[in-house]
Amino acid sequence: MATKINKKFPYTACGFTLSEVMLSISIMLMLSATSFYYFSKGESSHALEKDRQGLIAVLEEARSLTIASKKALSYGVQIETDAAYLFEGISYTAGNSTNKIFRFNPKIHASNINLTSGSSVVFSRLTGEAAITGTITLSLISDSGVFKTITILNTGVIQ
Repeated sequence: MATKINKKFPYTACGFTLSEVMLSISIMLMLSATSFYYFSKGESSHALEKDRQGLIAVLEEARSLTIASKKALSYGVQIETDAAYLFEGISYTAGNSTNKIFRFNPKIHASNINLTSGSSVVFSRLTGEAAITGTITLSLISDSGVFKTITILNTGVIQ
């Protein structure tokens, strides 16, 4: 089958011009950059919520162990900027082999530990009440405006 040649424009070819290709590539780059930004922001928010739930679980575990009078001891949680430590007894001893460590995601930190005294929460045996109450704020290291707050009431309830 013979191809008909356009006599007015004999050198025309089908295809894309360089400017069309560059425009397409730039649009794809902008879309992928925008997608990456929102994906990473969503991932950070998910990590923040996960660490909030993890810290609540550690606090509730300490309260449950205390109410159950396991080893006839009280249990508590020491809060630091990068981790929480579940410990036995009425005071925290760093490096104790019985301490259970819950490390926060590297993107998260305890930005505000506002407890009535110190940075440890110890629960009373049998009742589970917290002698030290207050709030703990977890936030993104990259954006302190994104945060989650945990409240510890004197009844030992954790919200």
